[in-house]
Amino acid sequence: MLVSRPACLGGAIFLGEPWQDCDAEVQNLLWGGCKLAFIWTARSDRQAGLLNALGVLNMHCHPSALMAGLRSLLLRMDLAPSSVAAFGPAALHPAAAGLGMQTFATVKPSDVAWIIASSHRSDESPLVGVAMSERRWKDFLRRGFFPCVPCAGVAFARIQLDAPEADHSSFDILLHKASDFLEGIDGNGAPVISEALTALLRSADGAHGRPICVDNPHSLAKVVNRETMYATLHTLFDLMGDTLRAATPPFFKAYAGEQMSAIWPKAQDRGMALPLVVKPLPACSLPGAHQFQLMEYLAEADKIKQDSIVQPYIPHDGIVQKVCVVGSQVYVSERDSSKGILKSEASAGCIRSRYASSNERELAIEVKKAFGMELLGFDVIKSNTTGVNHIVDVNHLPSLKDFPEAKDALWSLCRTLHAVQRGLAAADP
Repeated sequence: MLVSRPACLGGAIFLGEPWQDCDAEVQNLLWGGCKLAFIWTARSDRQAGLLNALGVLNMHCHPSALMAGLRSLLLRMDLAPSSVAAFGPAALHPAAAGLGMQTFATVKPSDVAWIIASSHRSDESPLVGVAMSERRWKDFLRRGFFPCVPCAGVAFARIQLDAPEADHSSFDILLHKASDFLEGIDGNGAPVISEALTALLRSADGAHGRPICVDNPHSLAKVVNRETMYATLHTLFDLMGDTLRAATPPFFKAYAGEQMSAIWPKAQDRGMALPLVVKPLPACSLPGAHQFQLMEYLAEADKIKQDSIVQPYIPHDGIVQKVCVVGSQVYVSERDSSKGILKSEASAGCIRSRYASSNERELAIEVKKAFGMELLGFDVIKSNTTGVNHIVDVNHLPSLKDFPEAKDALWSLCRTLHAVQRGLAAADP
């Protein structure tokens, strides 16, 4: 995608029939805050009623009528012509050029959002390239987290790792959900990430004007491997003592095929009692990562099915606290816990979201430091027997579904990182 950088764009008019079957791209643009209109040969009323689109004209009308139609659409969009791009084979029509619109005759539908977002890129307004699955991207986009027309001075565009011909090199900040591209865990317990994302992460080191990464990919090992995750938490609580008024359950590693007769003495040595919870060693999005076993009787599992982490079950009141950290902001919601544990201690519908207490804020900031991430979520349950809060899971870049206000914190974090990136670039010889 080699195009000259346009003026700041807030709208797009699609010209010609090639755009009639691009409903998904159109929906994404609307979610991203872009104003849209269409001019094509009308074959049905389907496109005319598409979402929030602003108009449909017959492209084969007289040029003067087409000019009038474009003017009408621009008025309805409430945008200056220079802030609107015309896309499609008919974009070179004299009517579009005569009005001073940006024109792109040969652009793929999937590249339109990138063109619009890139047009706003400046020293003051960073462009954030986002690498995550399409499903996750659309979920954040629908909720207003990733505008392609900037909110609060930040624009977002999705990096399509499955489209190697696309030019996505010009962005300032890389926001990633690396676990969406996780292929496994190697023999040393480190994550194995797809080759395409690995190359992208390697290029986002902030040096010599290159993009800066929101979260260090090396920290990913602390959340995709449960042994490393719980070891990190135990190290934190050992250092902080009782200051944080929280803990994480004791654990040990069990190996695939290991007999229960060998596992039970290990549990007893660590003060564990039945029931036990067996969690697969891989976490995040790897296959089987959330297939937990609740072992109430020794006879229930003669052998461990795969490399796993064994912990005591923490009896609790059926509530899991979801704590999310976005930069310096901390958010807390309460959800119904699975209780049966087979769904990973986690969650049905949100009961309520609330302000974090001072202790929860202190705990969240220390967990964030221990894991080396700016975007972090962790689950907390309160023991019915001891009253102690236990962290039972940690993940990178949580969905933030309970916290619509967190998008402001995300945009603020991106602006802060952009200032850091500019400082690094200025410091380079």
